[in-house]
Amino acid sequence: MADCAGFSKSPTEYGRQVQFYTMEVLGAGSVVQRDKSKPRGRCRKWELSVRVVENGRKTTRTHPFEGTYTNACKAKEDFVAELRAMPDPDKMDKGMTTPQWAREWHRRRVRSRTLAESTLRGDRQKINVVDMHLDCPIADVTADMIVDVYWEMAEGNTPSGRKWADSSIEDLHKAFVGMFGMAVKRHVIASNPMDDVPAPKGGDPREWAAPPQNVDYLLEYLDYSSGVQRAVALQAACGLRLSESVSIEWPDLTDVAFVRKSKTDAGKNRVVPMPERVLARLEPHRRTTGAVSGGVRADSVRRWVTRHAVEMFVPGATPHGLRHSFCTRLAKAKVHPRVMMELMGHASMDVCMRIYTHVNNDDKIAAIRDAFG
Repeated sequence: MADCAGFSKSPTEYGRQVQFYTMEVLGAGSVVQRDKSKPRGRCRKWELSVRVVENGRKTTRTHPFEGTYTNACKAKEDFVAELRAMPDPDKMDKGMTTPQWAREWHRRRVRSRTLAESTLRGDRQKINVVDMHLDCPIADVTADMIVDVYWEMAEGNTPSGRKWADSSIEDLHKAFVGMFGMAVKRHVIASNPMDDVPAPKGGDPREWAAPPQNVDYLLEYLDYSSGVQRAVALQAACGLRLSESVSIEWPDLTDVAFVRKSKTDAGKNRVVPMPERVLARLEPHRRTTGAVSGGVRADSVRRWVTRHAVEMFVPGATPHGLRHSFCTRLAKAKVHPRVMMELMGHASMDVCMRIYTHVNNDDKIAAIRDAFG
């Protein structure tokens, strides 16, 4: 009986029904002569063909080969061995980093022998992006982090140092869908963060920033008994990243927010003073231990902001947009860029001034009046 080269179905995993990728190799494969005009001894063009069962459906895996018939037979044996050599998911390292998984994903695509060389070259470019922006355990990657990567690509924070076109960011999104989707199938991660990442539509997603009075309305009307809304308050009042707002714990929240965990080294162990009126609303719900957010997931916070943005006076808001609004408010208050950099948790002042501040027409009119009277 042929060996199984993939995964068997598991009835339950992580509390829900999961369908895993399965592949069974049938037989030893065959070598098909492509150039019928020549006798087999002189033919140099062949097709390696192997019958398999993928996810319960019979199909044929093929691969072109050029060389003698003897070499084609050896290549066919190697092709069959590769299809049968896919590792058991239960033996895979569940704690691997995102760059490690990106390389494993690329190796599997190479072994499939179904993709063009130009596509595989594009994979290497995307691996460089993962190395640069997602150098963390793959289980820790969130949808918010992936959206941040798209923004960094649009701003020019890329391996090449040049801004990516909208089409390139869309290709990156498609690659991430496949990469993280395969990680779920292989039991490397429990859920796919790409499920909550909308496909990029072009344009600059950072252009949104709420006026200060709208943010004040938001902070006034939030229900601070809700862990999700407490996380939103920390984003709007302190400029915390989404991941920071759901992970900060009560002992680290006094008259300041002490951020221990951050996706960047510059953001770790920073101190952000708390607005007194926000702190007063949080105090009745204080606990001795645990997360201020009550342990809610970042995706839950993002969905809440999207659904309730209009009724909370911040139409078009996103968690990252609230962070932008915080930094823009500091800039309009003429806070020194160095102080802004420290509060935002960035490694350079340029990031704050170039990306996280927004200028509207009123700002431009005021600047001309100040300059010319």
